[in-house]
Amino acid sequence: MRSFLAPLAALSFSLAAAHTAVAEEIKWVSTRPATEADVALIDLGVQDDFEMVVEINAPGRTAGIFFRAHENKDFEPAAADSHLGVEGFYGYALLSKPDGSVEFWKTDGASKHKNAVLTSSEKPATVHLSARGETIKVTRGAGSVDPSGKWFLSGNLYFVALPGEADAPPAEVTIKEFKDLEREENWQPLFNGENFDGWKQWGSEQWDIEDGMIIGRSGPKKSEGYVATEKTWTDFRVRGAFKMLGEGNFGLFYHSTITIREKDDYPVIAGVQGEVEPAYPSSTGWLYESYKRGWLVEPPKNTLAAYVLKPTEWNTIEIRSEGEVVTTWVNGVQALKFDDPDRQLTEGSFALQLHAGGVDGIAWKDLYVVE
Repeated sequence: MRSFLAPLAALSFSLAAAHTAVAEEIKWVSTRPATEADVALIDLGVQDDFEMVVEINAPGRTAGIFFRAHENKDFEPAAADSHLGVEGFYGYALLSKPDGSVEFWKTDGASKHKNAVLTSSEKPATVHLSARGETIKVTRGAGSVDPSGKWFLSGNLYFVALPGEADAPPAEVTIKEFKDLEREENWQPLFNGENFDGWKQWGSEQWDIEDGMIIGRSGPKKSEGYVATEKTWTDFRVRGAFKMLGEGNFGLFYHSTITIREKDDYPVIAGVQGEVEPAYPSSTGWLYESYKRGWLVEPPKNTLAAYVLKPTEWNTIEIRSEGEVVTTWVNGVQALKFDDPDRQLTEGSFALQLHAGGVDGIAWKDLYVVE
């Protein structure tokens, strides 16, 4: 099936302020010819966890919802059709087919999978969709499926109708209910937004608190600098939002220990760095072990995760360490899952890094951890 990239600028549907339940249902009707794809951004902002009831009525064509989805025209997928049926869109799709079945699709540009199918003669299709962390549940009548949600933790919502029969009527997709659940796990703040209680500064770089954010800038030495938690962790899930203020090299370290070299007061860190790099495509989210093995996996630049970073805007990074397995996400897109049977560091603090020469600085906020 040939697909077309629909323009989105004129098609945007605002449901409600974020972190609320939608009071009224929202109905979308496709406007492009039935032989072309039609996509409309649902103006709810980036969504993490949510519950939704959606009704899909599209005789003669396939239609539904893209969720935790990412639009990127720069990324070139491994295969020409490794998108969600519309060029440039990646993430998850919940689609009702002309035969009445409902399908769940996932693609990250490297592979495309139909993870689940719910069959029914019911038309229009009414589906309950729940996305909570890595757990997704799709329910239709008495049937339900639980496809994995580990590849995408957040993203945008879109209405979509794929190309169908030329005489097919306009597709109708209606969000009957919607509830934003934010992040439901027992996330605990690492930073109180007011002072550095529970943190320690290392090196001569400058760390300040401004408007509830941690701001790191190079000091007079333009050397290496860290601000690190006093508490240590073994297994965990940590996340934070960052905005790079210009050129430099930054990171979110874990399992780290910092010492001061006596001859020059230089802070030496033993730890694993979740890379934060102001490049596009970017190595952000890949793992570097300081003063030991270096890159645990050499960062590729031909993955979707390398293209989701917005160098001049706010971004998110998330790292999970569970035994020998470490998984990272950038802006909700899984960047790396690494099984490390030879791991050398198993416990330590979290540390925010200013690399030598990182003169333009970085801002951090929304730092949370789950043990």
